[in-house]
Amino acid sequence: MAESRAERFVPLPYPLRRARAAWPSAWLVHYAPPVVFYVVVTYFTEASFMGDTMHYAEVIMDAPGALLSDFGHLLWLLSGQVLWQAMQAIGGAPDRATLAAGLTTLCWIAGLASTVLLYDVALRIGGRVWIALLVTASFVWSQAFLDYAHTGCAYVPGLAFFLLGMRLVFLRDDAKPSAALYDVGAGVAFAVAVGVWFPYVLAMPGAVAAPLFIHGWSRQRFFSAARASVAFGLTAIAVYGSAAASQHIYTLPGLHAWVSSSSHGITTAGFSRMVFGVGRSFVNMGNDGVLFKRFLLHDPFNPVSLFELMRVSLGKLALVYIFLAIVLLSLATSATGRRYLGFFALSALPVIAFAWSWQGGDPERYLPLYPALFVSLAYALSDGPWLRLVRWSAAGFLIFLVIVNSGPLSRGAAERRQADIMRRLVEIQQSWKPNSHIATVLWQDDIISFYWNYPFNPINRTGILSQPRGDVPVIYDIIDRNGPNAVRWRQIFAADVLTVWSRGGDMWVSKEAFSARPRPDSAWVEGDDPTVTWPEVPRFFTALETDRSVGGENGFLLLSPSMHNKRILAQVAKTN
Repeated sequence: MAESRAERFVPLPYPLRRARAAWPSAWLVHYAPPVVFYVVVTYFTEASFMGDTMHYAEVIMDAPGALLSDFGHLLWLLSGQVLWQAMQAIGGAPDRATLAAGLTTLCWIAGLASTVLLYDVALRIGGRVWIALLVTASFVWSQAFLDYAHTGCAYVPGLAFFLLGMRLVFLRDDAKPSAALYDVGAGVAFAVAVGVWFPYVLAMPGAVAAPLFIHGWSRQRFFSAARASVAFGLTAIAVYGSAAASQHIYTLPGLHAWVSSSSHGITTAGFSRMVFGVGRSFVNMGNDGVLFKRFLLHDPFNPVSLFELMRVSLGKLALVYIFLAIVLLSLATSATGRRYLGFFALSALPVIAFAWSWQGGDPERYLPLYPALFVSLAYALSDGPWLRLVRWSAAGFLIFLVIVNSGPLSRGAAERRQADIMRRLVEIQQSWKPNSHIATVLWQDDIISFYWNYPFNPINRTGILSQPRGDVPVIYDIIDRNGPNAVRWRQIFAADVLTVWSRGGDMWVSKEAFSARPRPDSAWVEGDDPTVTWPEVPRFFTALETDRSVGGENGFLLLSPSMHNKRILAQVAKTN
């Protein structure tokens, strides 16, 4: 029986097939819509969270010997090293912000490549330009992609290579002699994606097996998947094997320690974090994650009712899951749709399981399932008994993404946030002296994230807020919530203060630490870390003497270097 249109990948639309003879001009015109769309959207938006951009820059410039030790971002750090060396050869000695700008540029280019690659695959599957544009626009406006495309993090470059691998898988033709080359190329692209950011390995089996799911079993497709898998394995072994050998890692315990170090001691997990993280991946939920945790953990200091949660948070979360449910259920209503559903399940379930077991609240955790999701959406928009419902839902979901994400990710919002933080910093700097430090309760405070989220600000380019003085950062968090040292926060802080005073510096502490309850706009959630409770914090700090106050209610107090304080802190620092 001949294959139906729905059971094969749709060939390129007629105008694009004609364009083969007029390459490259006609192809450039045809792919102009996704390119222009991406350029315009990214021009008017900005990252609300820069992630580890400056951390990468610091490691590349200040600790090149540690580049291979980061198992999770191995190839991204090595690429950054190559970029830095090229910058040195061209322009002398770039600072951290310049290197961060270079990494950000690479990510922006990777985002553009991801957009074009997804558009091309969606066009081949959906068969209509408007379907490809709708799928691509939803992809670009998703929170995780749009935010990280503006950063220097590894997630979007890894996604670009993963989508390249999927395009090669979908583009191969069994009848052509070059089919084996496409298989090998796909495997290599998947391996590079994993090398850039390791969690992409979770979605790789589904991508390699996509033709088997969608077209059905055949000897040729089996060997195609096998060739891609072998190419992936050999490339991954070459990348990670050479990195391990460079670090003299030749044993399984050593390999386990190398891999485990990528967790950075973080152990947060749970179903509720995963459920909320999926929503955050698509929609900017601001401080909604804190409200959600306060509701689940019954925070006694800042309680959140179900009505309040529905009004500000769960409504957005519900719309995300309703849309996903419509797409997946529509796939389940047709024979070919169920093939796409199987492909999506094999790609997504490992990603979901990993997020459930480790740090599932982070939006980037779900980028590996984006390719399978948006490819499946392209098919759902082109065929099936729920066609009208899926199309209206997809259009509504895109409008929803634009409305919710455009505000927090706009350039104007980023400038206002930066100006608010600058006002707090200016007040502190009026009483600033050398070797001084600022301590906030948690790292989520805007002051502590100022250096990381605004690396190109003139103050940050001076380095005065980022350079560690000994073992004490200029701005740091008192409590490493859910970290390995959270239970010892008093001893660590006491030792840090004594070190700062021994150097003639001041220690400014957030006024929140002296309050009987955390501020409503704080990131503190009682019970989030069972090893630390809020009453411990003001009990410790109110026993200390202070000198001056700056910054109003949300400001800072200067700890007095009095004998009283030194005696208390010395006793605390010595306790186990």
